[in-house]
Amino acid sequence: MAIVKNKTRVPSEFKYIPISEREDKKPFSVTFKRMSLEDTSSVMDGSVIIDQHGRYTMQVNSQYTAILKATVKGWDNMIDEKGKQVGITIEHGELSDESLLMLPEDIRAELAMVILAVSKSPSDWESIISGPVDEATDEDK
Repeated sequence: MAIVKNKTRVPSEFKYIPISEREDKKPFSVTFKRMSLEDTSSVMDGSVIIDQHGRYTMQVNSQYTAILKATVKGWDNMIDEKGKQVGITIEHGELSDESLLMLPEDIRAELAMVILAVSKSPSDWESIISGPVDEATDEDK
């Protein structure tokens, strides 16, 4: 079977609305860039630890943190308890720990999986951004 080159233009930045936010009138959204192939491989390889007995473990939270710190560039509609907009902080070209911790754990995981999926298959970005992404679906690609 021949490989067909997809001529879809891949943007340099993406906007993603988490699934839990999609029904809101003013949903929270995140702007991110995709990782290069080299960075994607490095993050994935760096999250696998093999012990002296050949057993391996995945350091998923470390992987998510590395992905988010390297790619998240902004967000909209993050508000504090008084309804005031909360800005994002970028330090040395990366999302700050303080900003990262503002994101609920489930949204961090969802967002990291979306960014990884977009980075691995950039020509499929539209379907990835618009639909739910789970680890099983991503691994099957």
